[in-house]
Amino acid sequence: KPSIERNPSLNTVLARIMARGGRLSVAWALAIGACWHHAAVCEVPAECDGEVDGGCLANDYGDVGSLLQKADQTTRVLVDDEGALEVSGSGRSSKHVRCHGVGARAWLSDTGVKFMLDSLLPEIVARLPLTKIPDVSGCEAGFQYELAGAKITNASIERISRVEFEQGVGAHIGMKGLKVSMSVDYHVKGTAWYNPLSSRGSVDVELAQEAEANGKIGMRMTDEGRPKVSLKVDGMAIKLAKFQTSGTLLKSLINMVVSAFKGKLENLITNAVHDVLEKSTNEYLNNYFSSMELKAPVPLPKPLDISEVDFSLCYVDVGPNYISWGMLGAVVEIHERKALYDEKPKAIPAQPPAGFEGKMGAIKWANFTINSGLWLFQRKGFLKGTMESRDLPKDSGVALDMSTARTLLPKYKSYTGSLTSSKFGIDIATEHHPDVLFDAGEVLVNASFVLTLRWLRGAAHKGTFLKFSAPLEVLSKLSIADSGKEEIADVTITRSACDSIKILEGDADVDVDGVRNFVQTLANTTLPSYLHKLLNSGVPLATEQGLRLTDSEVTMSKGILAATTDLAVDAEAFGRFIEKLLGAK
Repeated sequence: KPSIERNPSLNTVLARIMARGGRLSVAWALAIGACWHHAAVCEVPAECDGEVDGGCLANDYGDVGSLLQKADQTTRVLVDDEGALEVSGSGRSSKHVRCHGVGARAWLSDTGVKFMLDSLLPEIVARLPLTKIPDVSGCEAGFQYELAGAKITNASIERISRVEFEQGVGAHIGMKGLKVSMSVDYHVKGTAWYNPLSSRGSVDVELAQEAEANGKIGMRMTDEGRPKVSLKVDGMAIKLAKFQTSGTLLKSLINMVVSAFKGKLENLITNAVHDVLEKSTNEYLNNYFSSMELKAPVPLPKPLDISEVDFSLCYVDVGPNYISWGMLGAVVEIHERKALYDEKPKAIPAQPPAGFEGKMGAIKWANFTINSGLWLFQRKGFLKGTMESRDLPKDSGVALDMSTARTLLPKYKSYTGSLTSSKFGIDIATEHHPDVLFDAGEVLVNASFVLTLRWLRGAAHKGTFLKFSAPLEVLSKLSIADSGKEEIADVTITRSACDSIKILEGDADVDVDGVRNFVQTLANTTLPSYLHKLLNSGVPLATEQGLRLTDSEVTMSKGILAATTDLAVDAEAFGRFIEKLLGAK
């Protein structure tokens, strides 16, 4: 809040209020990072270490928001499929790319934004009684007055009445049903020697009717890839109804005199409501955004619980019927971020998926996210291991003993000893990280394994008896189910196929078809069980601060996984979030 002297002139107070309310601010204009393609805007400085997609990593403006703040109302920010930002206005244009690639895009519709604001703004308005209101003094009708110690005793807002997007700019909102009650101490005394009247007391006021207000919401991005919200409140008109004085013997006269100050009281309330809706909303949310972790742990059991998804923002975009975020979406190691998956994500269309119109939100994922995780697991050595008989499901029908070895290598067919006492293990390793593709409603995984079959201790034979590479193709379905408390994503393997085998070590007369059938049987019987155990019968869909997804629908096509969803509030969890965000009432 701006500092105000205890006894400024009335004109000074009003001038400050008007100046604050009338300033044009484009700080909320959508801005991102510090890399501009257009040479007229960005010249690569000496400290710029390199380039990303042809754009420099730093520029002479520092925060790009500082450039947009110099722009006028004609500034527009549009985003293309590659996540590049086209900024136009003030007679210049430029393109900006912050991320190496956009791994995920999320959208909120007008109903989604309205839902979020309907959940949050009433809680913020309810904190109006905690707002400190500056004192006001001046002269009016031959009296010197001072209005001090103003306190809002009750405040509420009914709902958000409208949300309308302005492409490339922000969202216009309407707030309906604003109710405020207030008390204020006053001191009135005559200014002339012939006017000895003086009185102290208090005034209780209420709004004449439920007030309405309009505002603009903008969201840009800091250089650190964090969201930054700017709410600008305008069009607020407050009139007082109930107006009662107490603590004076000259009540009738003072009522008449103090009534002349109704305009000042209206300004006081307007100012307080303006502050709590605008400044406090921006302050609360941006403090939260500045400290929040833009990452989510990958929910896997030990020892695989070493990674998280980086949701740092790449851009913020406002379209004709949505607000959208582009995110890095890369899986990184929790405690060490030096090595990054260097493949670029497939371009995700900037438009929301089909079915978005009837939903609150949507998200699109490229296969980049899962592949970056598989790359990390490959690098950490998690995609290799040894399988023995005890690791197989009981109903697998696969035996890792001489009975199986005889079907693979003819030389063992003449073995006359116990077929079950001679056991072997399988050393499994991936040649490179598996590749995941979303298409035609299915998840396709391509992986190339190297399998080494070796006799275990106690077997009639010793050492490795067969080593081969086996490219495996696995098809699976992704489904969403509601558990009652949350939605669960589950993966079901529908088919696995091994089309070719390359023998790396072994006799020339190895039965290649037998080896291929063995691998395919092994995959069909062990992978579903392993996946079920790994995912613990499904992965809870992301919930954040009491908000959860509901009625989600998933489609997969051309390398993109898309989901549309509605939102719901878990009252208990959301209450904890509000208390953390705003403090107790």
